[in-house]
Amino acid sequence: SISHHFVVLLFFFLMIRRPPRSTLFPYTTLSDLVELMEKTDASIRDVCDEKKLYTSAEFKKVKETFTGLARNLEQPEVKDWLNNIKDMLMGEKSGKDKEEATKKCGEIIEKFDAMTAKVQDTKAVVDCLWKCYQYTDELTPLMEWLEESISKSTREIQSNSVAQTEEILERHEKNLDQIDKKKKVYMDQKAKGEKLKNDPKAPKFLGGQLGRLEELWKDANKKGDERLFDLKKNLESWEAYENKRNQLDDQLNQANGEFNNTVRVYDLEAGPKDHTERLATASKFRKQIEDTYKAMTDANDELAKLLEDDKKAELEEEVNARKEQLTILSDMDEKLKRIDQFNGQLKEFEGSIKELEDWLPTGRQRMDDLLNPDNPINPEERVVATMELQSDSQIQTEMMEKVTNTWCDGLQPMEKGEDTPESKDFVSRMDTVRSTQNALLEEVKREGAKFGDDVKYLAEFTAGMKKFDPWIQKAEAKRAVGMLKPKNLDEALDQLADAKTWKAQSEEMNH
Repeated sequence: SISHHFVVLLFFFLMIRRPPRSTLFPYTTLSDLVELMEKTDASIRDVCDEKKLYTSAEFKKVKETFTGLARNLEQPEVKDWLNNIKDMLMGEKSGKDKEEATKKCGEIIEKFDAMTAKVQDTKAVVDCLWKCYQYTDELTPLMEWLEESISKSTREIQSNSVAQTEEILERHEKNLDQIDKKKKVYMDQKAKGEKLKNDPKAPKFLGGQLGRLEELWKDANKKGDERLFDLKKNLESWEAYENKRNQLDDQLNQANGEFNNTVRVYDLEAGPKDHTERLATASKFRKQIEDTYKAMTDANDELAKLLEDDKKAELEEEVNARKEQLTILSDMDEKLKRIDQFNGQLKEFEGSIKELEDWLPTGRQRMDDLLNPDNPINPEERVVATMELQSDSQIQTEMMEKVTNTWCDGLQPMEKGEDTPESKDFVSRMDTVRSTQNALLEEVKREGAKFGDDVKYLAEFTAGMKKFDPWIQKAEAKRAVGMLKPKNLDEALDQLADAKTWKAQSEEMNH
């Protein structure tokens, strides 16, 4: 029992025994040394904490704390003191107490050795970290400047005129010039960072900072170039808008002049030729006007990106006003389509007049033969010939009436420039045919008045047959062809108009 108490007291004595004197080593017991190692280990964790990004000022404090603790821990007196304690325990204790004391002392020495190695490793890391944190602090002003430059290139701007755009462009070019001047600073910082990054002990955050620097530099240049492109395009668009607007006005005026000068030509050869030439002119005008209008609207769309609402509405109104004037293109197409139809109708009309003109000499000859026959003619034959001539003359006048109606309903001049000598020639030809027909009909009627009613009825019957027989032949031919299936709306409308005309003719013949 006394021996046991003696061992305990001796161990307690050893635990509180001071190490050799040192002005740097303030600790007096193993407990103090254990506490020092724990503080040092905590300081190492602070140094190597990858989840926390320090400023250089913050890391300086962490570094100084670690350096102070490491300096105390690395004093040679500490290791000598630990060895002395171990030797004393080995010499003064025995049995089970000696084993426990030796084990505890050995664990402390082992932990001390491990901590010493850890401190050495951390001292190498902390120097690299200190340089990296100083580097990131140096990067901060440059990165903030680049962020500000990006903000200048992306913030919302508005311009309502060439002068405003030029002013904005001048400011932006100064910003680009500053970016260019910063290139050397950027390259130096990048090279410095890459050198630090090549150190095996370099922290992970350094790569992120370098990547962020490169991203900001590329973004600042990219956004700057994009804003420069947009501003230059805006300037070009102001000039393009004004030029294309004025050019479009000139083209529309020319198209309107061409529209007014495009009239029906009362010439069977010159009319189709004029129509073909005007089709080509209309096609040329359409392409020019549509291209110019598109260029104008494209320029307006580009200007609208920077325009204030009032100015945007003003230009939009100008664009819409020109858009409404583009109807001249469709109006011209419709007019040319009507002229093409007119050319076909005029050809048919001229054929009808010529047919009437060609009959007149025959009618005149028949009348002369009745009045002064070359050979004797019996009274009955004279009556029949007279009534037939009267009937044929009546049919010719009715045909002339239809030709006149056709002229008045759609062929006669209606626009300025159509009342030409050629159109007047058609009127003159109709007047000549009409007056000649009427004179011949009156003459033959006077001859017919000399005969009785039964002879007149015979003449009317004969005239009716002459009208009916040709019509029935045409009807049989139309029935043989049948109703064709239209290929488009225009053909369907033409067939409908033809059917209505045929119905009216049929009802007329029925009466």
